[in-house]
Amino acid sequence: MNDCSESVYRLLEDMGNASRRNREEAALTIRTDTTLFPFLLQAAFEIQYKNHHKAAWILEIVLETNIELIAPHLDTFCSGLHRIENESAMRPLSKICYWIARAYVEEKNPLITQQLRPSGIQKIIESNFDWLTGNHKVATQVFAMDTLFLFGQVPGEDYDWIHTELQSVILHNISQGSPGYKSHGKKLLKLMRQKKGINRNR
Repeated sequence: MNDCSESVYRLLEDMGNASRRNREEAALTIRTDTTLFPFLLQAAFEIQYKNHHKAAWILEIVLETNIELIAPHLDTFCSGLHRIENESAMRPLSKICYWIARAYVEEKNPLITQQLRPSGIQKIIESNFDWLTGNHKVATQVFAMDTLFLFGQVPGEDYDWIHTELQSVILHNISQGSPGYKSHGKKLLKLMRQKKGINRNR
């Protein structure tokens, strides 16, 4: 274990509970020394490590203001998503997926568009459909919906099925969903119907 890795694990051990203050203080350490970032990312996907969920919490805070930090590490991020089972880690990672999708599809951030390969997008899509169809917390599922909605707008036959499948999942689950799920699901169903109508009229 090198010095950077030791610093990250010490940070996670000393962090304490999930209060915003503790997460912000830990994130400030990473922002101040970004050489620690790859080791934080590695810890987030080390699912046998007892504090891997805390690493995911800190990742969220760090990337909230600088999503470009993930760009050189997108392959690592995308490849690790399918291993996540801890709900406390899943929610922040689903949020990061949404930010990546937004940067790629809406903002066309050059660092993200250059580094996010089609295989990485496919892994994000697969993991988010798994989260959406599984028994997971509503916050995770709402971010999954938004991520899939955005990637469903990417041109090409590799992505044109996403909205059809997303509509099907939402319609299947919406009657048993929480108020938050129902509200967001209805909003996205409306948006997808509108986009479908626009595309037909082109």
